[in-house]
Amino acid sequence: MSESKTREPELQASRKSHRLQRLLLATLSILVVGGLLLCSYRYQKQMALIERIEAAGGAVETKPWGPEWMRQTVGGERMRGLEHIEQFRLGPVNRSLILSESTHRGISQLVIQGGDLKAEDVESLMQMGSLFLLGFEDFTKVAEEDVKAISGHQTLSSIYFRKCSVPYRSIDHLKSKPNLYNLALYDSTLSGNPGETFRSFSNLEVLNCQGSSLTDDDFERLGDLSHQCVVLNVEGTQISDESLQFVGNYERLRHLQLSGTKITDSGLQHLRDLQSLTHLELDCKSISDTGLVNLEGLKNLKVLYLPESAITEQGLDSLARFKNLEELHVTVKEVTHEIIDKLQTKLPKCKIIYQER
Repeated sequence: MSESKTREPELQASRKSHRLQRLLLATLSILVVGGLLLCSYRYQKQMALIERIEAAGGAVETKPWGPEWMRQTVGGERMRGLEHIEQFRLGPVNRSLILSESTHRGISQLVIQGGDLKAEDVESLMQMGSLFLLGFEDFTKVAEEDVKAISGHQTLSSIYFRKCSVPYRSIDHLKSKPNLYNLALYDSTLSGNPGETFRSFSNLEVLNCQGSSLTDDDFERLGDLSHQCVVLNVEGTQISDESLQFVGNYERLRHLQLSGTKITDSGLQHLRDLQSLTHLELDCKSISDTGLVNLEGLKNLKVLYLPESAITEQGLDSLARFKNLEELHVTVKEVTHEIIDKLQTKLPKCKIIYQER
């Protein structure tokens, strides 16, 4: 009897332990099933969203997730429902509805194609707290009031326009955005009254105007970028030697593309003091041996493009003074393998890519 009484507390503790284990197991099962149901719901919702965007002519870019064997087993297309959406490309069809559904998805890159932005579209954009890149493509005209509103976005740091008509006043609104580091005007046209404003951007580091209608007057209106610009691309624009007077003061400039512009040998003298410059593209038929002489001060140049220049054998030989060159693209009249071999000997660390004109 006494032994039975002695074991009673042990039995109660054992029963209590078993009940606790069953409770924990049940709780864990509920959490696992609930988690699976939630994942399944989010997966189906994201796949449906991707299908709707693509059916409307848009595109979705996701960040690959999971080991390669899993992607091969499940299939890359099916895995998109589990992956983080990095970029949306939205056309005008169903855009407002898709934007309103996507404000909470942590989207970092968004490209809007054609049509007109509605007030609710701009409101949705302002709610995207992870957005850092916003692109406009094929807009007949980007409304000034839309750009003004978007300039107040807290996380947005990169904006580009491609094949758009961009009012001068829109650029002025963007100048007031302190965290704008990257601005591009690909194949776009500046429109409207340019005004007389010469106010500068606060912290712009990358300016890409490739193929745009940019002129010397427009370039001056962009304001002083001498203390901040690191990358400048004005390929295919109307700028000339006049603009290079300003570029010569860009003390932080590392990457410069001048191909297809109206610059001449004389204008290159403005670049001779750019000690930070490491990459220069001069795909201009007007550049000759004389222009190369004006570049002698670029001691840190590593990459030089001269594919359509008027350089001769003499000019090619003068390139040996750029001791830090790592890559050279050049077209030379009546070049021989012996001349290239001679230059290669003087620049042993440089990869020389050439063709005869």
